[in-house]
Amino acid sequence: DNDKPEECKVCFDNFDEALRRPCSLPCGHTFCTVCIVDMIKNSQFTCPTCRADHNTLALTDVTQLPINYGMESFIRRLKGVSLKPAQTKAPTKPPQDGPRGISKKLRSLLQEEMNKVISLITACDEKLSQLGKYGKKVKGLKTGHNLLEDRLNGLLEQNKAAKELVEQEETSVEDMSTEGEEEKQQLQAVLECLNTVNSLQEFHTAIEDADRRSVVTEDWIHKCQEQFSKREHCPHLSEGAGEHQVGPGHDTHRGCCHSCPPPPGRLSLHHLGEI
Repeated sequence: DNDKPEECKVCFDNFDEALRRPCSLPCGHTFCTVCIVDMIKNSQFTCPTCRADHNTLALTDVTQLPINYGMESFIRRLKGVSLKPAQTKAPTKPPQDGPRGISKKLRSLLQEEMNKVISLITACDEKLSQLGKYGKKVKGLKTGHNLLEDRLNGLLEQNKAAKELVEQEETSVEDMSTEGEEEKQQLQAVLECLNTVNSLQEFHTAIEDADRRSVVTEDWIHKCQEQFSKREHCPHLSEGAGEHQVGPGHDTHRGCCHSCPPPPGRLSLHHLGEI
């Protein structure tokens, strides 16, 4: 493994003095800064050569580790030329600041900017991860609101059916009231006839009219009693039905009559607080 000292033993790229500088671990082995940044980022800071665990150092930036200047000097001496930055074309003009093209001060500034960019990339990854988790929570909230909307729509449909039933009963009450007024007038007429009977023929006629009218009136009274009984047993027709049919304790209605809507689903206001 030591036949190519100018090469990083992880990525097998040559060291340089810009992007892939030789950086020494506490165990003494040297790797390029790009590979070490990946180790720190993945929280797997173990030496690839001797497997020494360096996670206890709790490093957050590659600049916390020393540059192996001896390795850089050795490689320059070995090649007889200075190391070139990765993916940089050979200069077409003679160097202006010595054999390495730029001064040490400029290289230091370049390394500082690179470290800033690497730190920003790491920060972007962190925020993207947080956005992913938050996005899952938002989707969960949306699902909860959709479920609540479905339940509310179901309650609206049931309320519509109950309202139709009440309107039918309103029409029935009006019809029966009209019929009752007519029966009352007929009974008053029968009573007047009974009160003015003066002959046997008038007697038989008045009795027959009274019996016939009594049957009709008793039938009307029976229908009224059925109407009142249905009102007593149907929650949709009871007093305050429009105010109390939805909520805890009012979801046990199983269909009191053939016209009643099915019972509403269990829903209470605390669902709004949960969502």
